[in-house]
Amino acid sequence: MEQYRSKVAETVGDHGGQYRLIGGHMIVKEGDWKPEFPVIIEFPDMDAAEGWYNSPEYREILDLRLSSTRGHMVFMETPGM
Repeated sequence: MEQYRSKVAETVGDHGGQYRLIGGHMIVKEGDWKPEFPVIIEFPDMDAAEGWYNSPEYREILDLRLSSTRGHMVFMETPGM
């Protein structure tokens, strides 16, 4: 995971992304979702997010994350913003 962490921020920045949250205390008020280490990255638009995820640079390190952690990834759009 350390290898992934040392490389991922550069790939995010190359696609206009900015980290908004990395870890931190969380209280789930409803439902049963219990993320252990939430990360929120903001991209200028959905195309930039898709471009990052599908980029050769990110694909090169993706297996480092997938082999080190279990989690979920979602892309969300904020209509009207």
